[in-house]
Amino acid sequence: MTQNKHFALLYIGLVFLILPMFGLAQIQVVEAEKSDSTSYATGIHQDSVYIVYKGDNNKSSITLYADFNSIDSLNFDWYKFNTTTRNFDNLILEDTLVNFDTLSNCTIVFDDPSLFMDTIEGGYRVIIHNQQKNIDTTFTVWVWYQDFFINPIDIDYSTCTELRLDADTIFQNVFSYYDTVTNELLTIENEATLEWTWDTGKPTDKRFGTRPIFPAPFEETTYTLTAIDYYGYQREEPYTINEDDTDDNGYPELIAVDANFLGIHGEETVSAASDSAVHVEAPHGVAFYNDSKNGETYEWIFYKHVDWRTSNDSVLPIPDITDKNAYDFRYDSIFYERPRRDTLNSPERHHVKLTAWGPVYTIDGDQCVDTMRPKDGFVIVTPTKFPKYIENLPNVFSPKGSDYNRFYFVSSAVGQKSQDVKSLKYFSIKIYNRWGNKVYEFEDHDGGWVEQDGKRGWDGTTRVGTTAKPGVYFYTILGEGWDSREFEVGGFVHIF
Repeated sequence: MTQNKHFALLYIGLVFLILPMFGLAQIQVVEAEKSDSTSYATGIHQDSVYIVYKGDNNKSSITLYADFNSIDSLNFDWYKFNTTTRNFDNLILEDTLVNFDTLSNCTIVFDDPSLFMDTIEGGYRVIIHNQQKNIDTTFTVWVWYQDFFINPIDIDYSTCTELRLDADTIFQNVFSYYDTVTNELLTIENEATLEWTWDTGKPTDKRFGTRPIFPAPFEETTYTLTAIDYYGYQREEPYTINEDDTDDNGYPELIAVDANFLGIHGEETVSAASDSAVHVEAPHGVAFYNDSKNGETYEWIFYKHVDWRTSNDSVLPIPDITDKNAYDFRYDSIFYERPRRDTLNSPERHHVKLTAWGPVYTIDGDQCVDTMRPKDGFVIVTPTKFPKYIENLPNVFSPKGSDYNRFYFVSSAVGQKSQDVKSLKYFSIKIYNRWGNKVYEFEDHDGGWVEQDGKRGWDGTTRVGTTAKPGVYFYTILGEGWDSREFEVGGFVHIF
């Protein structure tokens, strides 16, 4: 005689689902996502506890699955635990599975919600028997139904420096069941850990609990609450705050402000702007870019000294900037015309201060304010430099030679090899042949050495328009820096 394996499914709910089954018990709960086991006092036999989470799909049903090997027709009697009598005396289903050689299972679907007895949760027992009474087996399982979700997140309070959010989870943290021998009430505890992250923070920045405190945001920020229970099941809830969000009184929820600016010297492109110090030589201009966040009004101050001075101690008269979209602020040369004697050989550090005010967020006109002022200065001007000795200056060139060595120059201009010349406001050179005749001279009150035709330095053309002949020529150079330091250097150069 062929032995058949009989199956019985008790479906309780509205929708029939076939999902992967958990555990090794003789009763399986198809929809369960986590499982545990009982702790009966006898300790000889324990039953399974299956946790079914309602989740986003709003699960409102369970499917119980029982199987048993037999060659005979079987009766499956399903009971639900009665918490009043503390016994499995609520018969919810009787069914007979008849043995057919071609039939290996039988599915029975019940869609009457009253079978839940007010809740899916509780204990279920199936008694499997046959007419010969030589089979009489009982299987028991407990079902924990978790309606686990996160309450809507709200702002508890917000200031210019911090933000506190308020959220909580709703879930059943204690599950009750009963010892099947002693009828003693037993429990399993569950707890949730609340972990917060936010997209403008570092990946390692986290907060915990129901009312975490964060640094006040000054740009659109999304906070994500992840709730994880003891069994590893988790739910996530995001909350985003941006400049368009308002409170019940119509005031913005994003109120903090971050003052920040970038800078480049006049020879650089905008892409090179950064919030680190700008190193320049006088008299290069400096461009400042307002990179503040959530600002409405601004004030710039440029200090003359390393010391902190009053707002009147500004290099240039800077009006208040009220256009929140104003981004590019360019100013002419910023340098010390007469630096202090103790800094003649050190860079001059110009301090710059930007103050930004955020949006009004109360009926009294309150605004958050933030200031950026690099403590070591932002514009660092190189002091005047010029070669002091002949060996520091070029001593050979070839007007008719290669492009690399066709010009004689002493300059630090862009595109030229620097000869340690910095921050000059006056430069002159006179060149003589070996008989003392002046063959070339140049003077410039901007500190450079560029001819009217755009050529830099001397190309070997004499005062009368001829090309200087090969030989030794002597020069005298005078220079004055923007700090009024004067230089005089004499030397010689070979023409080949």
